Amino acid sequence: MRQILLLTLFLLSTCTVMTAQLSGGPIAEATRRKPNERATEIKIYPNPVVNNFNITENDEIQTIILFNLVGKEIKRFSYVSGQQYYVGDLPKGMYLTQFVDKGKRVISTQRMNKR
Repeated sequence: MRQILLLTLFLLSTCTVMTAQLSGGPIAEATRRKPNERATEIKIYPNPVVNNFNITENDEIQTIILFNLVGKEIKRFSYVSGQQYYVGDLPKGMYLTQFVDKGKRVISTQRMNKR
């Protein structure tokens, strides 16, 4: 029963996030890159995260934004090359991590698991 409830909650949350992205909600607030623009490879590590996470070096990133699966912004970081980002105060779960450039365009959105 618990697994069914968790699966239902996950699917509902995912649909809500997708709806927010398509309707211009908080996750889609920043402008998306054009399809022909090459997305820069960004990796979050370690993933799953316990207290701190790192990202691969990238000179395009200006802001890192964490959302819960309902699309609510949880944390915002200014990107600093080589910096670790603290999420030890967040509850365990899955988060969406959005990387935004100086032009407020979304470079990438990735899942991050917090343990």
